[in-house]
Order: sequence, then C-alpha cells, then structure tokens
Amino acid sequence: MGQPKPIRIALESAVFKVHKGKLAILPSDMLKPALMPGPRQASANFQSVDLVNGFADLTISSPGTYFVLLSSLFVSKMKEERHYQIPTFSAGPIKVTKSDLEAGKASITLSAQVIVRVLVSDEERPLPRKSICFQVLPNQSFEVKTDEAGIVYLLASAGDLFLYFPEGGESLRISIPTVTPNDLDIVLKKR
Repeated sequence: MGQPKPIRIALESAVFKVHKGKLAILPSDMLKPALMPGPRQASANFQSVDLVNGFADLTISSPGTYFVLLSSLFVSKMKEERHYQIPTFSAGPIKVTKSDLEAGKASITLSAQVIVRVLVSDEERPLPRKSICFQVLPNQSFEVKTDEAGIVYLLASAGDLFLYFPEGGESLRISIPTVTPNDLDIVLKKR
C-alpha cells in the first residue's frame, strides 16, 4: 500500500443531481467475505465522507477497484425543483487508476434511472417508521425505514428490485424496464 493521496470523487448522472449525502468506500477485495444473503450494515472498514453537490473528497492509498455506497442522499431529477431523500444506494464498483490518483480525481456514473416511491401499509393505514429490506443484486440487501407517512424513496436501475419485510411475510419483486419514462409507485402491504 502506498501513501494515502487526496482524491475528489465526482458523481455523474444524466437523470439526477446529488445535492448532499454520505459516500462510503471500501476496497472491493474486503467486500467478498461479507457477501452473504440478508440485510447488511456498514462495516467499520468503510471510509465515509460527506458528499456535497455531487463531489466527495477522500484519501486512497493505491489504485484498485473500490465498492461505493451512498447514504442519506438528497437528490433531485434534472429540471425539477423537488428534492427526494434516499436512504441508501449502491453506486457499485469504481476503478481508481494510478492516473486518477496522480490527477487527484475520479468519477462514478450513477446507473439509477428512476425514483421508486414505496408506500408500506397494512390493510387499514400506512405504517410509519416500518423497516423494509430491498435487494438489487443477488448478494446485496439493505434495510431502510419508512418516514412518518409510511413512505420510503429508492433510486433504481433497470433490472429486478426485490422488496420484503425483515421479519418475513409479504414480499414483492418488481421488474424495472431498461427505459422507464416515469417514476414508479409501489405499495407493499403488511398482512
């Protein structure tokens, strides 16, 4: 491992503006033993920094592939004023080259195309502060909580999105098409 070098990570997206949040980064080889089914909590090995106007400043010791997790995001769609609070989004891997380290900058293109609004309810009413899990890849699940109105917003890419309750029960698989002109509204009911 080399000497830690400052690097600025830029988030790029043709669909969203990232206003603020957190960016956590971990060498991808440290992630492999942790890839087990079920909800994941952030590991103590993550380097976590503030994300402001789509940029995060951190230090990286050597070139390589890093796993990037974004959390506590405030995003808006291009040409819209409304901000959405997104609890977490897996930005996936980023390859940091020796040239990136020397230049002090690298970028990640966000794959997310839509905002998914998930309303969690029982038969009678929305469920505020209810935990749900969502899975975007076979080995990557995250647990999030709904807000006071029983709603949570997620960023999603084309592919399958699997929603379920951590304690079991109802689950829902949504297939997100490659081209989605509108955001998606989903209702997950607790029976």
